[in-house]
Amino acid sequence: ITGNIRMQRRNKPRGRHGYYTRPACSRFHLPKLWSGLESATGPAMADNFDAIVIGGGPGGYNAAIRLGQLGLAAACVDKRGVFGGTCLNIGCIPSKALLHASERFHEAATDFPRLGIKAKIELDLPAMMAQKTKVVGELTKGVEFLFKKSKVEPSIGEARITAPGKVEVKTPDG
Repeated sequence: ITGNIRMQRRNKPRGRHGYYTRPACSRFHLPKLWSGLESATGPAMADNFDAIVIGGGPGGYNAAIRLGQLGLAAACVDKRGVFGGTCLNIGCIPSKALLHASERFHEAATDFPRLGIKAKIELDLPAMMAQKTKVVGELTKGVEFLFKKSKVEPSIGEARITAPGKVEVKTPDG
């Protein structure tokens, strides 16, 4: 999360420890570069946010969603084409989907005959890869849904902090 976020106690406790987050500075101002940016959800992006999260991986998208749930105007910027980070898109989740299918294939080849089940088992790699892609797609759509539900503004681009309270984003098209 860019900028300073400080914890403040209110008269009425919120959350597990009675704290809620509030930005230490008033708002983040994005440069004019953002004025005509089309976001993944449609309309042009606003130029002021309470918080901007740089990075749409597991920590980033969770932080942005939580900020939105707390009522803050939040944006999440990621340079990859989809949110979810390495784990969701090319690492853990795709690997586990393929591992699960491979384990079922091995189980069918080795355990079925012991149970008296005869079957001709063959591997259909394109179908296995399609299942993996479907699983990843469903999960990334889930992240996008949570962004929309929490009123988080998603953006694809490379972000950098240029000054306190200032964030510059270079979009893929310039």
